[in-house]
Amino acid sequence: MRLLSMKFLVLQMKVKILHVILLPLLFAFCLPLFAQRGPSSVQLSTNRSVILKHSPRYNRINDISPGVALMLDVHFPPPALPAGRQVFLGASLAWYHSGSRIIGDGLATLGTVNLPLVTGRRFDSHVVLGLGGIVMSRHYDPVSNPDNVVIGTAFNAFAAVRAQAGYSLTDRFALVLHGGLTHLSNGAFRLPNIGVNTLHTGIGLRYMTGGLHLATVGEAAGSAGVPRPMSRFFKSARIGAGGFQKRGFVGQSFAIVNAAVFQHIEVVRNFTLSVGPAAEYTNYLPVLRAQNPREVGSPNFRFAVECAMDWYYGRINLRGGVGRYVYKPDSALSRDMLYYRLAANYCFTNTQHGYRGTPYLGIGLKSYKNIAQHPEVVGGILF
Repeated sequence: MRLLSMKFLVLQMKVKILHVILLPLLFAFCLPLFAQRGPSSVQLSTNRSVILKHSPRYNRINDISPGVALMLDVHFPPPALPAGRQVFLGASLAWYHSGSRIIGDGLATLGTVNLPLVTGRRFDSHVVLGLGGIVMSRHYDPVSNPDNVVIGTAFNAFAAVRAQAGYSLTDRFALVLHGGLTHLSNGAFRLPNIGVNTLHTGIGLRYMTGGLHLATVGEAAGSAGVPRPMSRFFKSARIGAGGFQKRGFVGQSFAIVNAAVFQHIEVVRNFTLSVGPAAEYTNYLPVLRAQNPREVGSPNFRFAVECAMDWYYGRINLRGGVGRYVYKPDSALSRDMLYYRLAANYCFTNTQHGYRGTPYLGIGLKSYKNIAQHPEVVGGILF
């Protein structure tokens, strides 16, 4: 038994080391996807963070103290944007210390989008949105870590939003102050999945590779943009598949598949609104029906109407949407009729030359008002 336990610990260590190696490699791989011609910026910053105890379950974790994070951000202005729209795409690598030995530390890789707020001659401010993954050094284990009732897996989705303000000290260097929120969870792929939310503030130093102020880089990149024909109306088809766990089924995972068709309209360049019907199927209902035949309806399908917003930046598509069930014969997964979807997709053709005929592949998350339902892999085509 002791030999098996040692082998298991060695295997766990190898998996953690592999993750720690793969995440920086993923960060390096992301750079060419975001890199475009034009000046770029590199930012190194440190955070002071506090975990928000949003659930009574946190009462079991009594060793939480303020944490820290160290982040490396690289940003590139995308081409073909009109002058004055200083939108930056990029990648971020972050080391995250929770302040709790039970929750542990993490290494995260994110794709980011910088959206401008107010800019001036030496001053700039942005909202930064990030989405990616994080590997945690500690997670729930019934033997070695039973008090971690908030994270059930080593690998989790990681989302961040922060507001930051920069002041140029020289043409190349700027001092940056920022604050925001982060969230990590596995989307109910494995239980427990309460998630960790943190509030953080920090300071950093930004270096401009082109020697230009951030407020003027977007204009410089936008002035060299490549025009493309406007295709204001187009359609898309999407299919997604994910997995989740539910309480009462020890260790058992269930699958859920969804499909939808959308009609898009381009409101402004690179931004569309869409609406369309959606359907989903899950094998959770037949299993639940076998245990509670009187409480669960017979159909395994649901139907809904979804609305969404899409941002297209070359080969990158960021999507956010809301759906409402029009046919939901049971409340086994949730009593909510409204749900939300987020997704980050990679387009296999460059959307700056047009949307039609563009296949894509990405990752997404479906959630209800207060809890995630499941993560998913999504794919589709614009036509």
